Amino acid sequence: MRRLIPILLAGVAALTYGQSAKAQTAPAAVVAQQRCAAPDYSGTGALQWFLGINPRDSLVQVWCRLQQVPGNVRFNVLFLKTQAHRSWDTSFQGANNGPEKIVEIVQSLIPTADGPVKDDKGMPFGRVLQNVVQLAAEQAPDGMPLGFASTHPAARELVLWEPLVLRVKPVSLGGQEFTLKILMKPNLGWLAYGLQDPRYDLRFKGWAKRMDTGTGSLFGGGCSDMIPSCEKLGDVPTFHAPWIVEQVILQADGEAMTSSAIAIANQLVTNYSNFLPGGNGMGFFDEKEGRGTLTITDEVSQIEFQAEGGPSGTSMIKITYGELKGKNSVALHLKEYGDRYRAAGAPQKKPPSVPDSLGRL
Repeated sequence: MRRLIPILLAGVAALTYGQSAKAQTAPAAVVAQQRCAAPDYSGTGALQWFLGINPRDSLVQVWCRLQQVPGNVRFNVLFLKTQAHRSWDTSFQGANNGPEKIVEIVQSLIPTADGPVKDDKGMPFGRVLQNVVQLAAEQAPDGMPLGFASTHPAARELVLWEPLVLRVKPVSLGGQEFTLKILMKPNLGWLAYGLQDPRYDLRFKGWAKRMDTGTGSLFGGGCSDMIPSCEKLGDVPTFHAPWIVEQVILQADGEAMTSSAIAIANQLVTNYSNFLPGGNGMGFFDEKEGRGTLTITDEVSQIEFQAEGGPSGTSMIKITYGELKGKNSVALHLKEYGDRYRAAGAPQKKPPSVPDSLGRL
């Protein structure tokens, strides 16, 4: 973990639009036009992912990396748990998209006023806000322990705890059209960085009545388990979205893709030969049926190549990039950092008010 903290700190260069998260009712940041840039980790000696995407990357950094994708594409944003998504036909190259653009896109999908749960295409974006949770809650919607003590300065902060998927197609590889999927998950450690340094912070606004706030004292009830301190939220409170890369997938489905599968596997072997025993990590490939596997790892993250097929050849090619989440991983560092941040605000046990008698035993 020697290089991990400096590298994480270097990764905030593109995150200059946020504001300090001292009050969840603070106004959203005004985003100025900026140049899109993401950190270059190619000199770290670690296994490189597609487009330079990295498990240290936030939403903004991933967006900036996507600007490398050539040609006309369909870009899609999916709230994974709610299954609400929207697509745009666009071209990244030459568009001069700044980091503020993805913030505008995501905010445009989140209700900030009363209205129908579903949009005109039947997508339930109104339900996304049901996954906003307060740090004082016992746990997040996915079971992640929270339980910030009431004395913690961040206990009343709101967080959108729902995975986000960015999808782009087509991405051309070896003569085949692939769909690129980038899975991002909320992370307590990344949130802890953002709550202490605005360069890490990503915030949005949402209509409070779409959140799970409970019935409130007006109706003789109380606040919900999700937002146990629901008083004084306001109509459109601010919430944090600490998304960070979990996994990257490139997948193509079709027929007779064997030659492409072989070309892609060979390219992976060439590109990552220093991570392969003897320079050859092809675990298995049946050229007759177009089936094969390949795993490349540096013991921190790994790339998995998989080709499925049959008598007509390869019918599916999939490349998956992910962390192993063991020693020296970003995931482990962020877990430990998040745990320390949560514990830092817990009430301290007071020492006895009388002199200690240990020496009299």
